[in-house]
Amino acid sequence: MKPATATNVKKTAYPSALSISELISAYPRERLFVHPLLWTRRHLGLLGCEFSDDGILSPPPSPTTVLPSPTHNQSGIGNDNKATWVERHFAEQYSDTNKARCLATSERLHDKCWSLTQLLKEFECYRDQVRFRFACRVVANLPCKYLALSSQSPSPRRGLAQLGYLHLAELARHRRIKLSRRSNNLGPPNPQDLHYIQKQLRLLTPNNRYEDPYLVALLIALAQKQAQGQRLGDRDRDNINDDDARHKLFGGATNVSSQMLLVTSPGDTTWLHIYTSNISPEFLDKLDRPSRPSRPPPADTDTQSRLGMVISHRRLAFEPYGTLSQRLTAVVQQTIGKDGYVNG
Repeated sequence: MKPATATNVKKTAYPSALSISELISAYPRERLFVHPLLWTRRHLGLLGCEFSDDGILSPPPSPTTVLPSPTHNQSGIGNDNKATWVERHFAEQYSDTNKARCLATSERLHDKCWSLTQLLKEFECYRDQVRFRFACRVVANLPCKYLALSSQSPSPRRGLAQLGYLHLAELARHRRIKLSRRSNNLGPPNPQDLHYIQKQLRLLTPNNRYEDPYLVALLIALAQKQAQGQRLGDRDRDNINDDDARHKLFGGATNVSSQMLLVTSPGDTTWLHIYTSNISPEFLDKLDRPSRPSRPPPADTDTQSRLGMVISHRRLAFEPYGTLSQRLTAVVQQTIGKDGYVNG
């Protein structure tokens, strides 16, 4: 029996230059058309996506460093007016230092997300998921905190500056839920189902949890949301039967967009993980029109950078907590700016 190979597909130095339909038909024995929660390294390889570890943005303080702490009257309110003491108490309780500490040490997703929006100040959390589109249709809702510039922001293009936030404990939970639904068991899980779920979790979870394929899907979904436009709603989109008409209305990104994803991990109180990627219109076009070969990139650009994705992984130290807000805001403004597009 012959192994499943891409013998009927044209040879190319970049697998990502093939259309999505060609990639799926080239490997008939592999389940490639699956929910992004079930993506593997195979999906990243076929799409031309790779991670790049770009190191540390700011080193953590040495163990001997003593961080300054706010001073307060140890004897309570004896020498102060009660209102003044209450104001100082709440000022310390909701200071940037405590918010950063909460983001680093809390295990509650709600507390982490609230702290993050408070540290970024101009951003608000608008929803708990982002939509992943294929052939200009929504095919999956990806669990992820979606943050965008607040409606109070003075930026005229506030709807374009966006980023995502994911706690890896939530990724494991939603992946387990997805596998449980695939077991087709309407009752409580039996030993065979539990064994199947555990086996699939081992296969889907990469050795390096910070290079999970699901993180790539989230960056793609953020880029799709930014490129879709607001000319028609999703209900009208689904009523359009012609692929070219849907692509004209909702696809066809013209700028290279820079997307950012912030990730925290359970048990890791040292680093905030920052993922960024410049996603080209050619790459998004492959997902908008999966049956068509990719558009050739401009002659003066690198083929892999236009038809694939390079995901930069950097780490930002939580400590010192008092300066995390300024450091994180600087990284966000430097990466996605106020409009979310790459300059030049």
